[in-house]
Amino acid sequence: MRKLSILLAAVLLPAAVFAQAPQTPHTNLKVGDMAPDFTLPSTAGGTVKLSDFRGKANVVLAFFPAAFTGGCTKEMLAYQASIAKFEGAETKVFGISADNTPSQAEFAKQLKLAFPLLSDFARR
Repeated sequence: MRKLSILLAAVLLPAAVFAQAPQTPHTNLKVGDMAPDFTLPSTAGGTVKLSDFRGKANVVLAFFPAAFTGGCTKEMLAYQASIAKFEGAETKVFGISADNTPSQAEFAKQLKLAFPLLSDFARR
């Protein structure tokens, strides 16, 4: 019975912690809606403010969960392979993840990315 109690505590404690985590606000964005403005640090130096591009250039926001992972590496390399097409269409590409900027900078360097990565690390 004691082993069962310890096992249940080990299972229920993490569930209770996650249940109390703050919920991310839900948005009602639809295709074609204007994206909410943000300002994030960039691997190119300084910050990027989304609204600075309104009316000036198209913007692709390529969200990825984590640098240095297989799927995210493939995703960023696919954007890099098409960068000339984006530039030809006057479109800026930004990768965004919750990784810190130094990690993103190394990731971008290793992949030879020609577009900046933006860090949402501080917002978490």
